[in-house]
Amino acid sequence: FNRVWHFINPKGGVTVAINNNHALYTSVAVANREPSREDVAYNKDVQHENMIDWEGGYKFKHRNFPLQLNGYYMHYKNQLVLTGQLDDVGNALRINVPSSFRAGIELAGSVFFYDKMKENPVFSINYNFTFSQNKIKNYSQTTFTYDDDYVPVDSLKLSETFTNTNISFSPDFIAGLELVATPLKGLRIALATKAVSRQFLDNTSNKQKSLKPYSYSNLNAAYTFTLPKDRSITLSVLVNNLFNFKYENNGYTFAERYYSGGEVSPTVNYNYYYPQAGINFLAGVMVKL
Repeated sequence: FNRVWHFINPKGGVTVAINNNHALYTSVAVANREPSREDVAYNKDVQHENMIDWEGGYKFKHRNFPLQLNGYYMHYKNQLVLTGQLDDVGNALRINVPSSFRAGIELAGSVFFYDKMKENPVFSINYNFTFSQNKIKNYSQTTFTYDDDYVPVDSLKLSETFTNTNISFSPDFIAGLELVATPLKGLRIALATKAVSRQFLDNTSNKQKSLKPYSYSNLNAAYTFTLPKDRSITLSVLVNNLFNFKYENNGYTFAERYYSGGEVSPTVNYNYYYPQAGINFLAGVMVKL
C-alpha cells in the first residue's frame, strides 16, 4: 500500500500573569495524525484522525504548595479507537469512529515541608487527579453468527448501534499520590500509589466486558554515598506492588453467536485479561565516576 498525508497543525494560546503567584491561560490547537502501519494493513481505507483541542486553566506558584488546574475538551473526527479485538498475530485492532470527544479536568500539585536548617524539603506530597468523560456519539458493531461447522451465516449477523457510549480503555478517573521523605542527607524514600477506575474492553459500555477498578503502590528507597572529586555510589531498592494487589490493566474481547437446530444462541462474550505481577523486588547500584 502507498498512502500519503499532508497536515498543518496550528496552535495558539494566551497566558495572563495576574501577579508572580497567579496565572490564567487558554489555548486552542488543531491536530491531525496519520494511522499506523498496522491500521492501514488491516483496513486500506482507514482515515487519518482530526482533533480540535480547547484547553484552559490556572497556575499557582508557591514555595510550599504549588498547583495547576487544567480543563480540556477534545473533539475528534475519525478518531481511531481500539475495538477490543486482536488480529491473527496479536495486534490490537483500531477503527475510525466519525464523531467522538474527550473532556475532563486535571489537578496536579505538591505540598512541601521544610526544615529550618535545610534549603530542600524534608517531606513532600505530590498528587494528580483526572476526571474525564470519553464518548463516541454513535458506534456500530456487528456480531457474527456461526453454524455447527463454524461457518458464518451472513443472514444472521447481528448489527447494533450504541449511542453516547464510552471509548474503550478510557477510565473516567485516574489518581496518583506520592509521599517523598528525605530524613537524612543522601537518603530518599518514596511511596507512590496509583488508582484507575473501571475501563471497558470495547466500545459498547458493557460492564461484563470491562476491567475492574484497580490500584497499586510502589516503594522506592535510595541512599547515595558521596565520594571525593564529585563521585558517588547510590544503592537503591524498589518494591513494586507493595501490598500485593491482584489486578489486570489490559485485555481483549470478542463476541459470537451460534446457530444450531434452527435456533440462534444469545451473544457469547469471550473476555481475556492480562494479570499483573504481585509484589516484586528490584535492587540496583549506580556508580558515578
